[in-house]
Amino acid sequence: MRLFAPLTAGFPLNDGGMFLIMMDALKNNNFILPASFQFNGLTLPFAYPPLGFYIGSWLSQSFGIDLVSILQWQPAIVTIIAIPAFYWLARSIFESNFTAGLATFIYAFTPRASGGQTWAAG
Repeated sequence: MRLFAPLTAGFPLNDGGMFLIMMDALKNNNFILPASFQFNGLTLPFAYPPLGFYIGSWLSQSFGIDLVSILQWQPAIVTIIAIPAFYWLARSIFESNFTAGLATFIYAFTPRASGGQTWAAG
């Protein structure tokens, strides 16, 4: 389910264009976090949590993957990886494996639990 949106869209969803510019600015600044970046004729502060941008930029530079593909697929992959972590958290809260499994199932299939497939989920 989490792979459906990027598969059918064929391009990064939501703020993908802005995130592409931010990742490009990070790469062009030798992976030193810039204070700001240019987008739509504006100078905006680099105020998002940078871990996801660092990982995506590093993947792009190290493996020659274009940033558009990274922005299209990385959010879905990260949210899929989060499902077992959610189960671990639910298991620590609930005393029942069944309840933790049910909570995880609901989380995994709730569309907005995937972050709407935006990248700010670093």
